[in-house]
Amino acid sequence: MTFTLIEQEHACRIIFGGRLTMDNAVEMEDRIIDALRRYQKFEVDLSGVQEIDVCGIHLLGVLDAVAGTQVKVVDSSPAVQRAYERLAPRRGTWLRGSREEHAQCRA
Repeated sequence: MTFTLIEQEHACRIIFGGRLTMDNAVEMEDRIIDALRRYQKFEVDLSGVQEIDVCGIHLLGVLDAVAGTQVKVVDSSPAVQRAYERLAPRRGTWLRGSREEHAQCRA
């Protein structure tokens, strides 16, 4: 798992990459909590995610639940889209974007 935090004026961009799975859930949770303590507005780039499981989906959901409308996905990956469609199809929206909006990120 890679987690890159790029500070921006009054916000931060979080770039996730690699595997967002149960194997690194504790490390990912610690980094997300630290970012939530330091910033109020987030851009999330998931384009480098190669694998994600229910733990990864859950932790991204925590970011969404805590920061609310201050979280925006700016890019996604096919692995994230497949996992979301398989693991969280009933939610309707996720990280402030519809599935259609996330599909456009892949294009």
